[in-house]
Amino acid sequence: MPPRSRILIFAVAAIILLTTTAKVFANNQVEYELQIFDSGSALWMIRQTVTINDTYDDLNQFQDKIQLLVETVWNVTGRNMFAEAISLSSTISGSYILVEYVFRWDNFSKIENGRILIGDVFQVNSMFPRLYGDGTVKMTYPSGYEIDQILPSPSLRDDSLRLLEWLGTAEFDSGNVDIAFKIASGSSPGLDPLNQNIILIGGVAAVLAASVAGILAFRYRKTKKMTPVETSLPPVSPELESDEEKVVKMLRSVGGSAYQSVLTDHFRFSRSKTSQLLSVMEKNGIISRQRRGRDKIVTLIKKDEEERI
Repeated sequence: MPPRSRILIFAVAAIILLTTTAKVFANNQVEYELQIFDSGSALWMIRQTVTINDTYDDLNQFQDKIQLLVETVWNVTGRNMFAEAISLSSTISGSYILVEYVFRWDNFSKIENGRILIGDVFQVNSMFPRLYGDGTVKMTYPSGYEIDQILPSPSLRDDSLRLLEWLGTAEFDSGNVDIAFKIASGSSPGLDPLNQNIILIGGVAAVLAASVAGILAFRYRKTKKMTPVETSLPPVSPELESDEEKVVKMLRSVGGSAYQSVLTDHFRFSRSKTSQLLSVMEKNGIISRQRRGRDKIVTLIKKDEEERI
């Protein structure tokens, strides 16, 4: 075959490959990315591609969807849980829209004897169909931990990135899930601030240059705008500060308000200790609390507290 003919065939094949891949990317593709924290909470990022003529959930609808899901899981597992929608963004790419939802799921996994256990949440029937249907699932786990058990088996496992990936959700929907992480020997989990700053690892495979630029720009803006509590809170101070002073400093650093469950996770207090401490602070007029679903929002109401402490 003449060289010119081979070049022409390769060029046509490349065009067909790009076109086919673009259609796959645009065909209502869904991706779930979970970042697991050693506190038991998890940060979820859900990406969905729709056509510009399609409608998609707004932030309030998304909050209702995840709240209903978590309440259902709570009833099945018997574990106190809470979900909070953090953000919604959309990026237009040609005739399609990439929609990205982010939410925090408190008490997503169980913590027992230094192990992070994931499995009982998937006992709920059709968990992913309650969200946005079948799609790829990516999961990252904290630094200082290693894999102890994985079921179902992932299609991709990268221990250097602490990344697991499944090509579909069917095996999760079966309820036969047993994923566990244990503290790696010689490590000190929870001390790597970089791990708390990475929202999620991985991304949508790019096909066309314009789509790549749009998606990367979108993710860059999204990452800058999102400030999960794990990344933005000041380090817990040593015993020189009282618990009340620590709470005041933390609330001030995040803009004056935070969920009570977030305070519990950050300071590693028991729920009863957090409740007692906040009750005293509320009685003294330092903070106020307002119930939101199954959690409470704690708000700093003494702006001059910094000068007093």
